[in-house]
Amino acid sequence: KVVSHLQTSPRYAGTGDWCDIICFDYNNNDLSAGRQTLYKFLSQSRYFLYPLVLPNGNVHRDTFACCVAEAIACGVEVITYPVGAMKELYGMYSTVHWLPFPAIVDVSRFETYDFTVCFEMLTSSHVETIADCIVEIDRDYSGPERMQARLDNARDVRERFGPEKIKRGFNQLIANRFKQPPPVV
Repeated sequence: KVVSHLQTSPRYAGTGDWCDIICFDYNNNDLSAGRQTLYKFLSQSRYFLYPLVLPNGNVHRDTFACCVAEAIACGVEVITYPVGAMKELYGMYSTVHWLPFPAIVDVSRFETYDFTVCFEMLTSSHVETIADCIVEIDRDYSGPERMQARLDNARDVRERFGPEKIKRGFNQLIANRFKQPPPVV
């Protein structure tokens, strides 16, 4: 199974019988899923596809891409594009797979917040590229090295971005800003 974000399933499901896509969306109430439902979907899935582009061509902006951390923490392989902070935050994880941009896309447009639409990433040939990427990754999905990598990466993400770690970091940020000692947690 593939879990996808941002209502992509109508576009990607048309690529053939290579997978069962579960789609969720934070903004569309018909597709919205609570955290428990999301984690249930992720725990039953092999892959999390984060395509960055909505079916209407709008580019999704998420500085931290919390959904990528959630997927890694659930032991799911992530398939997305190497843009923004994702390269810095998740580039070290072998369970994050970077998709190539279509040749006709000016990748530098994804590095600015002025850019909002990219229909080129919705072409049928690019959707086939995404399907081919999943098929390629799937060839080694059950190998012992991949299984260990998913476990190790899940542990590391939980440690790096867990609630207690984030809370301590946020408290320290506030203390530094206001020159006060951080509250005792």
